[in-house]
Amino acid sequence: MALIIVIVVLIIGLNILASGIKDLIKGQKSKSWPQINVTITKSEVREDPPIKHNGLPTFHPDIEFVFTYHDKEYTCKPTRFSKIVNPREYLVEEYLKEFPVGSITKAYISPFNPEESELECGANETDTFTIGMGILVIAFSVVGYIKYVL
Repeated sequence: MALIIVIVVLIIGLNILASGIKDLIKGQKSKSWPQINVTITKSEVREDPPIKHNGLPTFHPDIEFVFTYHDKEYTCKPTRFSKIVNPREYLVEEYLKEFPVGSITKAYISPFNPEESELECGANETDTFTIGMGILVIAFSVVGYIKYVL
């Protein structure tokens, strides 16, 4: 039974680590993506349900923008927000002031998948945090293996 738990924790840790590395690579690649003007069509605060451990909701930017790339129109929802590390409502509201509906701003356009374009480029603190969490969970699984399986 202990071996099964160790394997499950290891798999979880590897998934977290892989997700962080994937996001870090995407962030680094986005630095070389072309920039074009986009029009902001949605700029709102999204409230997510409370997290079990603290019972507080979290808040995130809910932004959409439209652009034309290679004669095709795209609508995109960015997922990377480097300035939002601590998702408090007032911080998200401050951030969204940079992207009012109807405004034109620059975005980084993914040349191979324009639907995954972003308003910001480069790695962010969430990427390194996710990688660190993945390593920590993997370390727990190794300790569990040494302690309970060997």
